[in-house]
Amino acid sequence: MALGLLGIIRLALLLPAFHFILRLVGKQLSDIGLSVPANWRKDAALGAAVGVIWPALQFLVFIPLTGGLSREDVVASRALIGDEPIGLLGVIILSWTLAAVGEEVFFRGHIIFTLRGLLGSIRWATGIAVSVLLFAIAHAYQGLIGILDVGIFGLLLAMLYLRRGNLLAPILAHGVNDTLLFIGLYLMG
Repeated sequence: MALGLLGIIRLALLLPAFHFILRLVGKQLSDIGLSVPANWRKDAALGAAVGVIWPALQFLVFIPLTGGLSREDVVASRALIGDEPIGLLGVIILSWTLAAVGEEVFFRGHIIFTLRGLLGSIRWATGIAVSVLLFAIAHAYQGLIGILDVGIFGLLLAMLYLRRGNLLAPILAHGVNDTLLFIGLYLMG
Protein backbone atom coordinates (compact mmCIF):
# COMPACT_ATOMS: atom_id res chain seq x y z
CA MET A 1 0.00 0.00 0.00
CA ALA A 2 3.03 2.25 0.52
CA LEU A 3 3.55 2.23 -3.26
CA GLY A 4 0.00 3.47 -3.78
CA LEU A 5 0.54 6.29 -1.31
CA LEU A 6 3.81 7.17 -3.05
CA GLY A 7 1.99 7.36 -6.38
CA ILE A 8 -0.70 9.63 -4.98
CA ILE A 9 1.87 11.96 -3.40
CA ARG A 10 4.00 12.12 -6.55
CA LEU A 11 0.96 12.85 -8.72
CA ALA A 12 -0.17 15.53 -6.28
CA LEU A 13 3.23 17.19 -6.75
CA LEU A 14 3.60 16.51 -10.47
CA LEU A 15 0.42 18.11 -11.81
CA PRO A 16 0.89 21.46 -10.02
CA ALA A 17 4.52 21.51 -11.16
CA PHE A 18 3.48 20.96 -14.79
CA HIS A 19 0.74 23.57 -14.41
CA PHE A 20 3.30 26.08 -13.11
CA ILE A 21 5.83 25.33 -15.87
CA LEU A 22 3.19 25.61 -18.58
CA ARG A 23 1.93 28.91 -17.13
CA LEU A 24 5.46 30.31 -17.50
CA VAL A 25 5.14 29.87 -21.26
CA GLY A 26 1.51 30.96 -21.42
CA LYS A 27 0.01 27.47 -21.70
CA GLN A 28 -2.35 25.33 -19.65
CA LEU A 29 -2.65 21.59 -18.92
CA SER A 30 -5.51 21.49 -21.43
CA ASP A 31 -3.06 22.65 -24.14
CA ILE A 32 -1.10 19.40 -23.78
CA GLY A 33 -4.31 17.38 -23.86
CA LEU A 34 -5.17 17.01 -20.18
CA SER A 35 -8.87 17.75 -20.45
CA VAL A 36 -12.15 15.93 -20.94
CA PRO A 37 -12.88 16.00 -24.67
CA ALA A 38 -16.34 16.48 -26.12
CA ASN A 39 -16.21 12.96 -27.57
CA TRP A 40 -14.93 11.45 -24.31
CA ARG A 41 -16.97 8.25 -24.69
CA LYS A 42 -15.21 7.32 -27.92
CA ASP A 43 -11.80 8.19 -26.45
CA ALA A 44 -12.56 6.21 -23.29
CA ALA A 45 -13.72 3.18 -25.28
CA LEU A 46 -10.65 3.29 -27.51
CA GLY A 47 -8.31 3.65 -24.55
CA ALA A 48 -10.00 0.82 -22.66
CA ALA A 49 -9.88 -1.43 -25.73
CA VAL A 50 -6.14 -0.88 -26.18
CA GLY A 51 -5.71 -1.40 -22.44
CA VAL A 52 -7.38 -4.82 -22.68
CA ILE A 53 -5.88 -5.97 -25.98
CA TRP A 54 -2.23 -5.23 -25.14
CA PRO A 55 -2.06 -7.34 -21.93
CA ALA A 56 -4.00 -10.13 -23.69
CA LEU A 57 -1.27 -10.17 -26.35
CA GLN A 58 1.36 -10.08 -23.60
CA PHE A 59 -0.05 -13.09 -21.74
CA LEU A 60 -1.06 -15.13 -24.79
CA VAL A 61 1.83 -14.41 -27.17
CA PHE A 62 4.74 -12.20 -26.13
CA ILE A 63 5.52 -13.44 -22.60
CA PRO A 64 5.30 -17.18 -23.50
CA LEU A 65 7.48 -16.69 -26.60
CA THR A 66 10.15 -14.58 -24.89
CA GLY A 67 11.04 -16.33 -21.66
CA GLY A 68 7.78 -16.76 -19.77
CA LEU A 69 7.82 -16.16 -16.03
CA SER A 70 11.63 -15.87 -16.01
CA ARG A 71 11.64 -12.68 -18.11
CA GLU A 72 13.31 -9.79 -16.27
CA ASP A 73 10.26 -7.54 -16.53
CA VAL A 74 7.95 -10.28 -15.25
CA VAL A 75 10.29 -11.06 -12.34
CA ALA A 76 10.64 -7.33 -11.50
CA SER A 77 6.87 -6.77 -11.64
CA ARG A 78 6.11 -9.83 -9.53
CA ALA A 79 8.66 -8.69 -6.94
CA LEU A 80 7.04 -5.25 -6.87
CA ILE A 81 3.61 -6.77 -6.25
CA GLY A 82 4.73 -9.21 -3.54
CA ASP A 83 2.62 -12.05 -2.19
CA GLU A 84 -0.16 -10.14 -0.45
CA PRO A 85 -3.34 -8.60 -1.95
CA ILE A 86 -2.43 -5.26 -0.32
CA GLY A 87 0.75 -5.23 -2.43
CA LEU A 88 -1.35 -5.72 -5.55
CA LEU A 89 -3.66 -2.88 -4.51
CA GLY A 90 -0.68 -0.58 -3.88
CA VAL A 91 0.83 -1.35 -7.29
CA ILE A 92 -2.53 -0.76 -9.02
CA ILE A 93 -2.92 2.62 -7.28
CA LEU A 94 0.65 3.48 -8.28
CA SER A 95 -0.16 2.39 -11.84
CA TRP A 96 -3.11 4.76 -12.14
CA THR A 97 -1.54 7.75 -10.39
CA LEU A 98 2.12 7.79 -11.31
CA ALA A 99 2.13 5.64 -14.45
CA ALA A 100 -1.17 6.23 -16.23
CA VAL A 101 -1.66 9.90 -15.41
CA GLY A 102 1.88 11.01 -14.52
CA GLU A 103 3.74 9.25 -17.33
CA GLU A 104 1.15 10.15 -19.96
CA VAL A 105 1.22 13.83 -18.98
CA PHE A 106 5.03 13.79 -19.12
CA PHE A 107 5.92 11.43 -21.98
CA ARG A 108 3.01 12.08 -24.31
CA GLY A 109 1.60 15.47 -23.34
CA HIS A 110 4.73 17.36 -22.31
CA ILE A 111 7.46 15.86 -24.51
CA ILE A 112 5.49 15.56 -27.73
CA PHE A 113 3.74 18.92 -27.22
CA THR A 114 7.00 20.72 -26.35
CA LEU A 115 9.07 19.24 -29.17
CA ARG A 116 6.30 19.89 -31.64
CA GLY A 117 6.26 23.52 -30.49
CA LEU A 118 10.03 23.84 -30.71
CA LEU A 119 10.51 21.98 -33.99
CA GLY A 120 7.24 22.79 -35.73
CA SER A 121 4.43 20.45 -36.67
CA ILE A 122 6.38 19.09 -39.63
CA ARG A 123 8.82 17.47 -37.18
CA TRP A 124 6.17 15.74 -35.05
CA ALA A 125 7.87 12.39 -35.65
CA THR A 126 10.86 13.61 -33.65
CA GLY A 127 8.61 14.27 -30.68
CA ILE A 128 7.12 10.80 -30.94
CA ALA A 129 10.56 9.17 -31.24
CA VAL A 130 11.97 11.04 -28.24
CA SER A 131 8.83 10.33 -26.21
CA VAL A 132 8.95 6.59 -26.97
CA LEU A 133 12.71 6.35 -26.42
CA LEU A 134 12.63 8.12 -23.06
CA PHE A 135 9.57 6.11 -21.97
CA ALA A 136 11.35 2.85 -22.83
CA ILE A 137 14.62 3.88 -21.15
CA ALA A 138 12.72 4.88 -17.99
CA HIS A 139 11.73 1.21 -17.76
CA ALA A 140 15.30 -0.11 -18.09
CA TYR A 141 14.92 -1.95 -14.77
CA GLN A 142 12.76 -4.40 -16.72
CA GLY A 143 15.68 -5.57 -18.88
CA LEU A 144 16.04 -5.51 -22.64
CA ILE A 145 12.82 -7.40 -23.43
CA GLY A 146 10.90 -5.12 -21.05
CA ILE A 147 12.38 -2.04 -22.74
CA LEU A 148 11.27 -3.35 -26.13
CA ASP A 149 7.76 -4.17 -24.89
CA VAL A 150 7.42 -0.79 -23.20
CA GLY A 151 8.77 0.95 -26.30
CA ILE A 152 6.15 -0.69 -28.52
CA PHE A 153 3.42 0.10 -26.00
CA GLY A 154 4.73 3.68 -25.76
CA LEU A 155 4.44 4.01 -29.53
CA LEU A 156 0.80 2.83 -29.32
CA LEU A 157 0.15 5.40 -26.57
CA ALA A 158 1.78 8.16 -28.64
CA MET A 159 -0.36 7.25 -31.64
CA LEU A 160 -3.49 7.35 -29.45
CA TYR A 161 -2.47 10.78 -28.17
CA LEU A 162 -1.88 12.17 -31.64
CA ARG A 163 -4.96 10.52 -33.16
CA ARG A 164 -7.34 11.67 -30.43
CA GLY A 165 -5.67 15.00 -29.63
CA ASN A 166 -5.92 14.53 -25.88
CA LEU A 167 -4.61 12.35 -23.08
CA LEU A 168 -7.81 10.54 -22.10
CA ALA A 169 -7.35 7.51 -24.38
CA PRO A 170 -3.64 7.01 -23.54
CA ILE A 171 -4.27 7.44 -19.80
CA LEU A 172 -7.06 4.85 -19.84
CA ALA A 173 -5.06 2.48 -22.07
CA HIS A 174 -2.06 2.75 -19.75
CA GLY A 175 -4.08 2.32 -16.55
CA VAL A 176 -6.19 -0.59 -17.78
CA ASN A 177 -3.12 -2.28 -19.26
CA ASP A 178 -1.09 -2.01 -16.06
CA THR A 179 -4.03 -3.09 -13.90
CA LEU A 180 -4.68 -6.22 -15.97
CA LEU A 181 -0.97 -7.06 -16.22
CA PHE A 182 -0.45 -6.75 -12.48
CA ILE A 183 -3.58 -8.77 -11.67
CA GLY A 184 -2.50 -11.47 -14.12
CA LEU A 185 1.03 -11.60 -12.72
CA TYR A 186 -0.29 -11.70 -9.17
CA LEU A 187 -2.57 -14.63 -10.01
CA MET A 188 0.32 -16.45 -11.67
CA GLY A 189 2.43 -16.14 -8.49
